[in-house]
Amino acid sequence: MLMRPHRAIATTCLLLATVPVAGLAQDRTVSSSDRLRLSLRSDPPYFLTDEHIIGRMVSLERDTLVLNEKPGQPNRAIPMRLVQTVEISIGKKRSWHAGYLIGFAAGAIVGVAVGSAHAGSSGGLHDSFVLVYTLGGALIGSGIGALVGRTVRTDIWEEIPVSDLHQGE
Repeated sequence: MLMRPHRAIATTCLLLATVPVAGLAQDRTVSSSDRLRLSLRSDPPYFLTDEHIIGRMVSLERDTLVLNEKPGQPNRAIPMRLVQTVEISIGKKRSWHAGYLIGFAAGAIVGVAVGSAHAGSSGGLHDSFVLVYTLGGALIGSGIGALVGRTVRTDIWEEIPVSDLHQGE
């Protein structure tokens, strides 16, 4: 059975209206286990540099946000009037691409240095030694860098408007 065009359009519109769209929510509820990154305005005098804090939220009152920066350390109460930006960690990512590139460059530099030192003591095969050592260093360095980058995990941050910050369960 075929739908009439106006019914198909109406059905499609109703279905699309039920799909959640990122960025349309007005309020962001945070829980006490959420990891937050805050950028703070400095207390007077305001010419001092801004402060950045990362920690787990303990509580949120009307005018105070309480964070725990490190387990076993005392909590820190931050007046909301000093909070400039709030970001919430929405997950972690691995950085093997960056590790690969950094390792490749470092390995190539070390390869050039070792190849040049070795070629200087062996006579006339300077270019061949440097090329072999550079490529070998780049390959070894990129492998090591990729492994190190794979083990390093960094937070993915999403900014929350300070005025929309609310505490949930």
